[in-house]
Amino acid sequence: MSKKKAPIPIYTLNTLKHTDIYLRPLHDYINSRPPLETAHSDSYYIFIFQQSGESHIMVDFEAVSLIGPCGYFIIPGQVHHFIASRNTTGWILAAEPLLIDQNYRDLAEKEYGNQKPMGLEGSINYTFGNCLKSLSDLLANRMDGHLQVSLLSHMVSVCAGLFISTLPKGNDQPHPSRSLYLNQQFRVLLKSHFNIEKKPSGYAGLLNVSPSYLNECVKSVSGRPVSYWINQQIVLEAKRLLAYSKLDVKEIAYKLGYLDDTYFIRLFKRSSGVSPAAFRKATLFSPAFT
Repeated sequence: MSKKKAPIPIYTLNTLKHTDIYLRPLHDYINSRPPLETAHSDSYYIFIFQQSGESHIMVDFEAVSLIGPCGYFIIPGQVHHFIASRNTTGWILAAEPLLIDQNYRDLAEKEYGNQKPMGLEGSINYTFGNCLKSLSDLLANRMDGHLQVSLLSHMVSVCAGLFISTLPKGNDQPHPSRSLYLNQQFRVLLKSHFNIEKKPSGYAGLLNVSPSYLNECVKSVSGRPVSYWINQQIVLEAKRLLAYSKLDVKEIAYKLGYLDDTYFIRLFKRSSGVSPAAFRKATLFSPAFT
């Protein structure tokens, strides 16, 4: 029997020997990474503020290019790695979720899987730079006691809020708290039930609401129906198994809850544009997946 590949590493700030906050100049951070960084996920948020230069990142098997002044954030659980960079300046901030205001986290989670680089020209670029420099100064002059913790938490939330404020207009419109709550609970259930529950009605039942109401709430918050997110979660997990395990396609289909592997193959190809076998072959040529 062939040996399984190592599982996807999951990093916490503690395992990386940092506290609840990590802030570093972007150029220094990138230069400290190994030449061929392994794809991994984190338990914390990452906020990238690039003032100049260019960076290229792979996030959940999608290439993301940061060109010139821009911002980008990575949500806990997303598999990613840096590919390349050139002449970069700016900052990278990593922070545990509990340090970030719940409202900002809700807005960030709405973008899960759909994050785009956010252009930061003019005064907003200056504001971002000042905010992160102030946080850097605060971290460099640590004080003892609860005041320091409170100051850092508020400052991190301000920085996170700046990133969220640059999301495209329309994504940050207010939603009823019930819709936000149901969308959040649906996402939590989806991460643990996607391999056994494939129908929107199943999640509606778990949340004690009607399928139409759940769909209405999720779509109003995320812009997509429940069925879309179920499919996205299944295909994303399939990609992870194809890239990081030695399971064959039939075994992966079974692990994801499909007894008919031909149906699974059609579903994967319809969503990804390539067959599972072709996707696996492509990842074999990426050093980050070896």
